[in-house]
Amino acid sequence: MSSPPPKSDHTVAPAWALTIGHAMYAYSQINPTSATPEIIKAWKSISSFLESSDTNTRTSASTALTKVAQSFSAELIAQKNSPVQKIVAQVGTALESVAYARAIPEVLSVITALVWNLRHRASKTGPTAAEQLLIPLIKRISELRIQKTFEYKEAADVTLGMAMHVMGPHVVLEALPLNLEPGTRKPGEEPKAFLLPLLSQSHPSPLAHFIRYFVPLSEKMFDLQQTAESSGRQSEAKVWNVLMGQVWSGLVGYCWGTPDLKEVCASLEESHAIY
Repeated sequence: MSSPPPKSDHTVAPAWALTIGHAMYAYSQINPTSATPEIIKAWKSISSFLESSDTNTRTSASTALTKVAQSFSAELIAQKNSPVQKIVAQVGTALESVAYARAIPEVLSVITALVWNLRHRASKTGPTAAEQLLIPLIKRISELRIQKTFEYKEAADVTLGMAMHVMGPHVVLEALPLNLEPGTRKPGEEPKAFLLPLLSQSHPSPLAHFIRYFVPLSEKMFDLQQTAESSGRQSEAKVWNVLMGQVWSGLVGYCWGTPDLKEVCASLEESHAIY
């Protein structure tokens, strides 16, 4: 790290970044106490290469930062004034910086790695570190994703998908409302239908969230579909039909080890009996 190559050296720089990233990860596994002070130094040294004009250098820097992110221990994340907080702040700055404009896909890849490596919880029922530290970044990525001129929608969806996987829809949708129903959106708010296909992966949200959030939404979509069909707006009706399908395809994501299966089943049985 004391002898970084110039950013213009498109041969040495990629190899240097990858070497530092892998070495930092190995160091953290062998001696986490000694490695901790070096993590922020390694991050700063590598992240500067995201400004490179060379695609291979930026990709290698992104991969190296992913390895550094794997060095985060639960103890490091839980520290007061943890260097992880500084790293998150730096990544947020990079997402907005003109200097990193051509590195947006790589920055998104780094944020994806941060989400995954901040999946730790201080307690069994407490929030993940990702939720505590990264929600502002997730909101910003969603805002960029909505912009018609944004070129990296697929990369943004990967990051948002990781947020859904680690935090769960009950957290992500609280921060990013779907805004699908017409007449309920505030001025300037855009619908976020692109979040629906991300529901089907495994995540920690309880099954009760699907029943409480998506079942009523699906019923409203069905009513909107029927209204559109009766009014001869077939294309609109088809849109609502597709969205309903995406909602119910997302049910499988709630069935991966859901923590409240017994409670939900008991509640449904009770409701059925009353009905």
